[in-house]
Amino acid sequence: MGDLRTRMLAAFIGLLAVATLASVLIARQVLESRLEERIAAELQQEVDELRKTASAPDPATGRPFGSNVRRLFRTYFTHNAFSQSEAALSFVAGKPFLRSPNHESADGIDPDNDLLLRWSSLRTPERGSADTGSGRFDYLAVPVMSDGKLLGAFVAAKSRDAERDALRQAYLASTAVGLTVLLIGSLLAWRMADSILRPVEAITTAARGISESDLTRRIDVRGRGEVAALAATFNAMLDRLEQAFGSQRQFLDDAGHELRTPITIIRGHLELLEDDPGEREGTLALVLDELDRM
Repeated sequence: MGDLRTRMLAAFIGLLAVATLASVLIARQVLESRLEERIAAELQQEVDELRKTASAPDPATGRPFGSNVRRLFRTYFTHNAFSQSEAALSFVAGKPFLRSPNHESADGIDPDNDLLLRWSSLRTPERGSADTGSGRFDYLAVPVMSDGKLLGAFVAAKSRDAERDALRQAYLASTAVGLTVLLIGSLLAWRMADSILRPVEAITTAARGISESDLTRRIDVRGRGEVAALAATFNAMLDRLEQAFGSQRQFLDDAGHELRTPITIIRGHLELLEDDPGEREGTLALVLDELDRM
């Protein structure tokens, strides 16, 4: 029975562990996907802010920016705030122009010269990520054009390091919750297996304790489940067995009592048997009569 309990617990805990691991992995995948969506949305928001600025009149002159891309970038960088993990860069005539004030201290945003060179000559939007000595960052680079002429380029970038820290905390939290669920589930499984198998163990113990001379043992029936019904059925079977064995013992006692008297009579007459033919004949008739009655 102990082996059965061990197998039941091992199967349940194994299944629960697989489910917990799957839930943690799924949660991690969902968090990664949400992070990608949020970064993409924030980068696109910066580009949309630049386009919104370009479509509005120059606040200094009240006239459209037109091809004055330098004035456009100055206005944008003046009126927009950036978080510690965000940065923006601009290029005019193939050379770096303005960048966000916190660019030098932005977490992990430090593009190399090759990447800067590619951005400066950009003619189509480019979405990507890059690894540098200071970390990894995502970027969205778009060309700035007017009447089909390339005026410059704008790059919005966001560091992943700060986001990774938040994700790491979420991973640890989800893992801790999963382990807690696994522990509580294992304890509940142990209690459940014990409550199910205890009556079965009682039935096994009672069955082993039954002997021909002792049929009085019974199982304490608790609850209304299938195991309780099995225990009640087993007790009813023991009742019938005890009654049957009792009837057999009573029959043997009665038979022994009935046989004891004629056997005693026969034995007494045979012990007192004499040589007289008449008496021998009488004794023989008496013995045969007792034997017939037996």
